[in-house]
Amino acid sequence: MNREAVLAAVAALASLAWTAAVAVSIALSAAGVSLLDPDPPLSLTEAAALRDQAEVHRLVRRGHDPNAPYVVRRDLLRSVPYVMTPLEGAVAERRVDMVRLLVDLGARIDDHTFPSLWCFAQGRHDGDVIALIEAHRPSATPVPSDCTRVNTPW
Repeated sequence: MNREAVLAAVAALASLAWTAAVAVSIALSAAGVSLLDPDPPLSLTEAAALRDQAEVHRLVRRGHDPNAPYVVRRDLLRSVPYVMTPLEGAVAERRVDMVRLLVDLGARIDDHTFPSLWCFAQGRHDGDVIALIEAHRPSATPVPSDCTRVNTPW
């Protein structure tokens, strides 16, 4: 094979590889995957813990349940992964604004969730979060007298 034929073959292969790469990139982009941003999208709990209000709004608008537990990846809040609700994520990071937003978007502070959220906020020593949670306390639900008997995320 002469030199011109080899160069033409190499150019054709390079053009084919470039076309394939562009096609794969377009297909991945259409599926919501970015080659420039390899991190997976935030869960609703992660967005709440990181105070990403726009992402919280977007996820709830897309049907994510503000009362459901979601995975929090390792090293976002702690060195191990957790499964917790968005309210728990907001309390974990002392985000009173996110607790308020989540309640406005339908997150419930009820007989079941109040003791855990209140004790968790007590352990985080955040008076603003504690006050907001207390403001949403169901009237028939007492404030826990002993948080050592209440399950909290940590």
